[in-house]
Amino acid sequence: MLNLPISGIIVEGNEAGGHVGSQNLASLLKEIAPICPLPLIAAGGIYDHHTASLANILGANGVQVGTAFLLAKECQISPIYQELICKGEENGTSLISDKNGHLTRLLNISSEYPLNKSLKAAVEKGDLINGAFMAGSSSAYLEKIEPVENIIQRIMKK
Repeated sequence: MLNLPISGIIVEGNEAGGHVGSQNLASLLKEIAPICPLPLIAAGGIYDHHTASLANILGANGVQVGTAFLLAKECQISPIYQELICKGEENGTSLISDKNGHLTRLLNISSEYPLNKSLKAAVEKGDLINGAFMAGSSSAYLEKIEPVENIIQRIMKK
């Protein structure tokens, strides 16, 4: 893989929302950072300066942030989706495995997790029946919709 013309590698832990692997970000960075000559971009559980700094300490050169930006005022997803994230609590997401063992991190909004739920239904309509409301574990710490500038400042703050 390192022979390909790439300039960095995204290392995504299972704290991220959506389709993820089985390892957390810290364990992945601990394994990959010492052997990878390319810049590493950490993803999964990053939502503020503290979490971004921790990723840096563990060997990441930058971060990729997902769930926090779903709460950006400028984000054009369903207001219902944003509200569900704002109401998230600790342990407010779960890793759900499909029949092939592939993991997806979703908000806990139902006791049922059929495998045919749709991200499109969640994003466009906020459909509580058919929607797959993907969000990272950081949703427990995100409480309000705010301008994207504020989110960036919270991550970059020193």
